[in-house]
Amino acid sequence: MLLPLLFLGVVCFICFRKKDNAIVKNLGRGKTTEQIESLRYFYNKGCGYKMVSDAEYISMLKKHRDSLNLQQRSLSKIGIDEEEVNEIKPITFEGFLYADNPKVHVKQNTSGKWISSNYMVTWLFFSSTQIYIYTYTFSMTDDKKIENTEEFFYKDITSVSTTFETEKILMADGSKERKEFEISSNKLKLVVPGEKIFIALESVDSNVDVDSTIQGLKQKVREKKM
Repeated sequence: MLLPLLFLGVVCFICFRKKDNAIVKNLGRGKTTEQIESLRYFYNKGCGYKMVSDAEYISMLKKHRDSLNLQQRSLSKIGIDEEEVNEIKPITFEGFLYADNPKVHVKQNTSGKWISSNYMVTWLFFSSTQIYIYTYTFSMTDDKKIENTEEFFYKDITSVSTTFETEKILMADGSKERKEFEISSNKLKLVVPGEKIFIALESVDSNVDVDSTIQGLKQKVREKKM
């Protein structure tokens, strides 16, 4: 009787003690609390580890995204006033990025959707003659960010379409043998002379009507090219 109780006590101690696995300890050095919590989401699993749920990670990501105030930031970076780009209401797209830039961590959630540590937010603004594009990519596990602005005349846009791509992803877990995954995702593609622009569409907000927004964008480009 004593041995089973002792065994149960050891199991309970391990489960309630809560720790980080070796990958989180290694990658978490010098990171912020948010970045460590994000690493826990991707790597901690099983009894005895500090777990972060799908809902908790998505909540952290949304909070981080909203704190950036990207609509106003985009106008500032592009160097325009709202009055200059009021042809139609600004459009925003966003979604997970699975490419290894910056280093990416990926995981399938309980519904089978691939979740990433990298996230892209895009704002599009419309004047009477031009479209302005601002993209901001951030990581939930480090300080790296990528920020771009571009502008094109409507007449120069040759194509607006969606594409479904499969990418090979190397998991940035700090190990010598990095795990490889194949992940498929939807992207918006804009083609202009000499350049193709890809915009992430795998949003954390499931209630966003992406298809209608894309159709509105296509219609506006067609109107302006006539």
